[in-house]
Amino acid sequence: MYRLLVMLLLFISLPAHAQEREQLHFHLSYSGLLTGFMWKELADVNLTLQPEETTFLDQPASRIEMTVSTEHYGFAESFHALRYRWESILTPDLQRIQLVRVIDEGDSNSHDVYWYDWSKDLISEFRKRKQIDVSIPMFDDEDGPKLEWEKDTFKRTPKFIDPYPPVTEKLGYLIQKKYHKGVLNGDAIDPLTMLMRLRHHDFHGENTILLNIINEESLEPYLARLSGTAELQFNGCTEQAIKIEIRRSNHNGEDGVMHMWLSDDARRLPLRIDVDAPLGSLHIELQQVLPTTLSNSCNGNTGQERNQLLSDID
Repeated sequence: MYRLLVMLLLFISLPAHAQEREQLHFHLSYSGLLTGFMWKELADVNLTLQPEETTFLDQPASRIEMTVSTEHYGFAESFHALRYRWESILTPDLQRIQLVRVIDEGDSNSHDVYWYDWSKDLISEFRKRKQIDVSIPMFDDEDGPKLEWEKDTFKRTPKFIDPYPPVTEKLGYLIQKKYHKGVLNGDAIDPLTMLMRLRHHDFHGENTILLNIINEESLEPYLARLSGTAELQFNGCTEQAIKIEIRRSNHNGEDGVMHMWLSDDARRLPLRIDVDAPLGSLHIELQQVLPTTLSNSCNGNTGQERNQLLSDID
């Protein structure tokens, strides 16, 4: 459940045209078999856009970070403590992913990195190196298990994705797991970039958009379409919102669908997301935008004003 939960959270993102550091804070709730079909808040979700220039392989890049924590939610904490961070490094136009780092310092204690090498049409996958039991039965039982760090099985991990000190003198913190060839293509974008595309898209002028989404090493088609309008409450104001349906259909015939409400103004804030999940439903609701100057007024820009702003940006 939590893997699905985290992957769905990736559809929340930030305005691509933000000119300063910006953070969105959400509450995530669940209703289903695990809660007796009662709604329970499970986690805090924070998304941060770092627009200041950074570099990747000596090239300009941008950085987006998502964190998910169950720290303040007793039910979720006892079921599966989550301290999750997803970090994406992208090209400055936020149209192509370069590197993804996924860390869970909760119960999972995991760390994975995906390097998208577009020049070679290659995805390299890395994970946290583990200590394995190399004890010899009948000989090492009295002293407890004998542990050694895993050895390298592929080529050495590139230094640019391994900022941590080595676990031993010759072994780095991350180990290459595998690589995938032939998945990347010119139309593929990651889930965070997908939302930025949606927030730039004029659904009033063209009510559908097709997207190829790459997540880790898989590539799947998605269709997003305008399915209605609504009024939602946020920050003490009534927000005019557009409702977007986002549907996945992969080669196995598996479908996945979610609904998202974006404010119908220049901000295009993701106000609410509803998702059908195994054994229940997920509800994600925006709580706060920082800096607050982005959301302290009930008089947002109209859709027409937004389209003019986007035209100016493009």
